[in-house]
Amino acid sequence: MRLGIVGAGIFGLTTALEMSLRGHEVTLFDQGDVPNRLSSSYDYHRLIRHPYGPKKGYASLIPFAFEAWDRLWKQLNTSFYIETGCLAIGRLDHDWIPSSIGSLKEAGVPFERLSSNEASNRFDWLTFEENEECLFTPEGGILQSGPILEALAAYLGPGQDSKHSVTKCKIIANCLITEINAERAEITANNEAKYIFDHVLLTTGAWHNTFYPEEIVAYKQKFGLQFDLDAHIRVENDCPMILDLAEDGGFYFIPGSSAFPAKYGDHVVRSAGHPDVDRTISEKEKSELLALMKSRVRMGLTDQADQYGVCFYSCTEDQRPNVLQTGQSTRLFGGSGHSFKWGALFGELIADLLTTERSLADVQEIVRGMSLPTRPTSGTS
Repeated sequence: MRLGIVGAGIFGLTTALEMSLRGHEVTLFDQGDVPNRLSSSYDYHRLIRHPYGPKKGYASLIPFAFEAWDRLWKQLNTSFYIETGCLAIGRLDHDWIPSSIGSLKEAGVPFERLSSNEASNRFDWLTFEENEECLFTPEGGILQSGPILEALAAYLGPGQDSKHSVTKCKIIANCLITEINAERAEITANNEAKYIFDHVLLTTGAWHNTFYPEEIVAYKQKFGLQFDLDAHIRVENDCPMILDLAEDGGFYFIPGSSAFPAKYGDHVVRSAGHPDVDRTISEKEKSELLALMKSRVRMGLTDQADQYGVCFYSCTEDQRPNVLQTGQSTRLFGGSGHSFKWGALFGELIADLLTTERSLADVQEIVRGMSLPTRPTSGTS
């Protein structure tokens, strides 16, 4: 198969790797450099975690995601995963913690349930309310997203030695695709160059609505970074990720290290925008972000972030990823900001779909968290 992939984020790169390793001819396009630092996939860190509240399908899928990442680390001959553990905060009158515990028990994932007093004694640099409780899981941590994309791009790029066997992938960077003919698997670039394939895959992230405006909304997410860190908020000192994802929550904190900064932000508050232009943070937004951070982190962070940033989430109406096909094209889109953790697994699943080893209905159910793979993927990584 001659496959054209538009979008070199995590899904585009992992699918390109899988299809190349299976002997197919792949051309990977991106409107920027590869990797593209403006893509939603590119950052210092993305998280992978077991607690998922009432989303039990995703909680059950996490072990499959870890297995796929392990296959990718073996292929790349290095790992970009740092285990920190996860401290999830919930409310006593909500079911986020109890429903997470049910999923953890089913999956055999170890955990501790902590009262607000127990959590405060253990993590005295955080603030907890009396109506809160916590769930600590020692498994889960940081996927170093930027280095992962860079390693994949280098692996797929020219000059690889013969033992890698990735010889059928071509990367075309800084090429803006302006038109896609799904029936003919034909794409047109802004320089009017046309490319014809046997099949086209769209993994365009926050730019998906350029081609299918009814399928996603791109939302601007704001965050703060701090590079100069106190000891207690460093991964080297066993600082976990902090997630307040209860029904009325939204705060997250990612510990830093000598290699990358700590990060904090609001998972819930978002505003629609365009990823090409809405890249600034107002003083009001900075103040709101700082106030949220101070409501949780009492010690260790300065009164202003060292750096503020913006990324974009591509959100479907039900906040779940989806896979659809039209003519000779496939599109993988959505995910509401928690897509990266599925990067290795979804790359394998889309490759299975494109090589007819799995049906569209099967892959749709899995990526939407509605079912689990009934057999291992055919992943070669």
